[in-house]
Amino acid sequence: MKYLRWMMLLYFQGTCLFSFSQIINPKFTHLTNNDGLSQNTGFAILKDYKGFMWFATDEGLNKYDGYTFTVYKHDPENPESLINNTVFGLMEDMAHNLWVVSAGGLDKFDRIKESFIHYNSGDNEVVFRNIFLDSKKRIWLGSSEGFCLFDAGKGKFKFYKNKDKDPNSLSQNYVCGITEDNFGELWIATRKGLNRFNPETEKFVQYHNVPGNSRSIGTGYIKTVYKDSKGNIWAGTQGSGIALFNRQDNSFINYKHDPLNKNSICYNDILSFTEDTNGKLWIGTENGGISVFDYSKKSFTSFQYDENDPYSISGNSVYSLYKDDIGNIWA
Repeated sequence: MKYLRWMMLLYFQGTCLFSFSQIINPKFTHLTNNDGLSQNTGFAILKDYKGFMWFATDEGLNKYDGYTFTVYKHDPENPESLINNTVFGLMEDMAHNLWVVSAGGLDKFDRIKESFIHYNSGDNEVVFRNIFLDSKKRIWLGSSEGFCLFDAGKGKFKFYKNKDKDPNSLSQNYVCGITEDNFGELWIATRKGLNRFNPETEKFVQYHNVPGNSRSIGTGYIKTVYKDSKGNIWAGTQGSGIALFNRQDNSFINYKHDPLNKNSICYNDILSFTEDTNGKLWIGTENGGISVFDYSKKSFTSFQYDENDPYSISGNSVYSLYKDDIGNIWA
């Protein structure tokens, strides 16, 4: 395999790679379908143990070696091809297996055969949207029909779903995001509330917006959830910006766009998070660009598409943000 070369600044319609010596006027270099990328919207990004970059798109799975793209797509004539071209999530486990979630289900990529092994949940209504590996090497899946523990050895799926009038169940079945806190509990974003899940007791704590309570989470529709290097849990909402969880009293600090404050977050519809090597929080929004949060100043710096600047981001909807092992940011 040839050595990989990485540009210091890289962006492809929602994926950026950025150098952090300063944040004042970043320049983004773009990768698009003109370079071989199958589709310009990236739902998930991963750098594997060999150094390849993987991009989940609406038109297949892309592997990038620093020079060229290899695109994996569904082939109805090949049962070992990618099960569906709409790819939502990627994860590499401790054994370096690459797992792929798409509109068709769950796949494991066989690197030797360049083929895919399919895992069927047994429910045709289920669409997996995200995948997460926890600190105990368990694989968790978020779907349109609940939160799921996957036993890779047995190929079995165990679903956790909302139970009417049970506050210790999942708040709603459409799972938008998953992360783990420093205490081994999982946080699950749904379209109707944020959830904290204890895998040992199998019980959920639900967090909802409470009208009139500014210390509750800003809205019910939670699109993503993220743990930063300090152990903070951040929720990205649809319409109410971002929310920082305060464990001491189970409250939230909400950060919303203020049109009168240029140092507020750029937009209230949130899609993604990552953290740079300087500890700044990057937030990808839907139609608003990228905001970068400085903890010490409690302020945001934002970047949007500028048609007159070839080095600006190339679109204002940033579906995925990813920091690789050498500190580059991809979006």
